[in-house]
Formats: sequence, C-alpha cells, structure tokens
Amino acid sequence: MRRPQRNIENILPIHLRPRQSTAAVAASTQQQQQQQQQQQQQQQQQQQQQQEDGLLPLLLFFLAAAEFQAEIDAAAFKEEAKAAKRREYTALLAAHKKQQQQHQQQQKQQHQQQQILLLQQQQQKTRPEIRRKSQLQQQQQQQQQQQQQQQQEEENEDSVAIHVQEED
Repeated sequence: MRRPQRNIENILPIHLRPRQSTAAVAASTQQQQQQQQQQQQQQQQQQQQQQEDGLLPLLLFFLAAAEFQAEIDAAAFKEEAKAAKRREYTALLAAHKKQQQQHQQQQKQQHQQQQILLLQQQQQKTRPEIRRKSQLQQQQQQQQQQQQQQQQEEENEDSVAIHVQEED
C-alpha cells in the first residue's frame, strides 16, 4: 500500500520552500487581478440592474401620467372649441332675429304709411280742412317713425357692441 504523499512545500517554512519563477508569480497575480475585475464588473452590473429594475415602474408611471394629462388637455381643448362655436352660433342667431324683426317693423311702417296716404288722398278729394289735418298727422307720424328708426338703430349698435364685448 502506498501512502499518500504529503505536500512538503506546505510544511516547510517559507524560506526553505522551492521558489516559483517570476513569470509564474506574475501570471498568478494577473489571473487574480482579472478574477477580481470580473467580480467587480458582475457586482456593478447587478447593482445597475437592480437600480434599473427599481426605476422602471416609476418611469412607466410617469409616462402613463403624461399620456393621461395629454388626453385631458386634448379633451379640454375640444370642449373650449365647442363652447366658442356655440357662442358664435348664438350671436349669429341673435343678429339674424334682430334683422328679421327690423325688416318686419319696416314693412309694417310702410304698410301704415300706405294706408295713411290712401286715407289722405280720399280726404283731399272731399274737404280742404281735413286735408290740412291729415298733412299735419302725416308729418307727425313721419317724425315719429324717423325717431323710432333712429332709436332702433342706436339700440342695434349698442347690442352689437355689447355682444362683441361679451365674446372678448
């Protein structure tokens, strides 16, 4: 039976141990340094991965929040545009109604004037005194109509100015 050989190098004191060549020492030192660098790189990669894993949910949250805010802003812009269109439509409708009312009133006044003229013509044929009275009445009515028209025009200008100020 054989006995296992002892590693004599480990038993001997250092100064009696066989010396390694400088090349072997340099190679083992270089190998140890490479191993240490690899371990450090692995640790750095692990730390970086852990940091990225921790930041990823936060980044996704902020991205989702930004998208949601953009949707809210777009919806608010659409609502404001709709409101502006409604105001414009309301203003146009009011102006159109006012024009229709003015036109109807003018037609009514013209009809009244025609009626008055017919009566005056009939009266002029019959009596001279009645003719004078009718001329006075006609003048008074014409003055009243002119005053009414001026008042309406002033009111229309005021209402248009007020409407323009409300839109601003």
